[in-house]
Amino acid sequence: MNSEMIQTSRINMAVRRAGTAGAPKLMLVHGNLSSSVFYEDLMELLADDFDMVAPDLRSFGDTQALPIDATRGLRDHSDDLYALAQTLGWESFGLLGWSMGGGAVMQFAIDHPEMLTGLILEAPLAPFGFAGTTDERGTILEPVGIGCGGGSVNPMVVEALNNKERELFKTVLKNSYVKPPFTFDSETEDKLVDGILKTKTGEGFYPGNAIPCEQWPGFKAGDAGVCNTLSPEYCDLSAIAEMPTNIPVLWIRGDSDVVVADGSNADLATLGQLGIVPGYPGADVYPAQPMLAQTRYVLEQFAARGGNYREVVYENSGHGSHLEFPERFADDLRNLLLT
Repeated sequence: MNSEMIQTSRINMAVRRAGTAGAPKLMLVHGNLSSSVFYEDLMELLADDFDMVAPDLRSFGDTQALPIDATRGLRDHSDDLYALAQTLGWESFGLLGWSMGGGAVMQFAIDHPEMLTGLILEAPLAPFGFAGTTDERGTILEPVGIGCGGGSVNPMVVEALNNKERELFKTVLKNSYVKPPFTFDSETEDKLVDGILKTKTGEGFYPGNAIPCEQWPGFKAGDAGVCNTLSPEYCDLSAIAEMPTNIPVLWIRGDSDVVVADGSNADLATLGQLGIVPGYPGADVYPAQPMLAQTRYVLEQFAARGGNYREVVYENSGHGSHLEFPERFADDLRNLLLT
């Protein structure tokens, strides 16, 4: 496992590299509040099978701290990944994206499908963004972006990042990234928390800005920073259904995921229903987003055109199935990309 900085045409990107030269290529893209360190153990399992690179997305890890233009949706990330592939001389490869990274790789698949030998979506962002939509077709709540983006993040989380509060993020890691009572050994736990704490905060970084509005919960998405890229005002990945049908798609999710779910605990509608966010106007005004149903709806459209996709549900698994079941996860990747 090597860590290095690679200067691309867009950004100086930190990456982890592992594997076998000449083997099929695989790029692994992490999610929100994480970094490429979350893939180290999986990459070691796959080292004999693939030539791999795992980048730190902008705003995360050790990659150059350049701000994000949220009005481009996830295109800053997609363009950064393309620039990395160009710099590496990679013309075709498998692409894995986890959580927000799943959205980034869907955008890449829309932008550069000719480069992909397979697409793996692990607990991916729904194709219509995060929150602010209803029904499987992604009907947008008005005003667009309400309850989404930078304002939806608890300020205590940002403060904890700035203060490097390790114990809080150890708790978050155990309760949100995996399904309790799964636990990490102390060395792995420290390594992963280190990766979380490298998140850059601020208006153009994490979580991004917010715009006040009169309707509950009192804000809508701003135009800069990580979380605003996920607003349905800027994020629409439904064109993944039009991807060339020769690209196989594997959708892996945990049955106990509380982050990307129908009724996510990060959706303010869910928190409003639970009384955690006061003043909730009711599900008829602001319903929880059916994230899984939206992903399935778009992938079924892809299948209807002749595309090949498979949904695999890991039992007793949370948001990070590759952390909980690395051997099974590695086998699923091999079966998709090597057979």
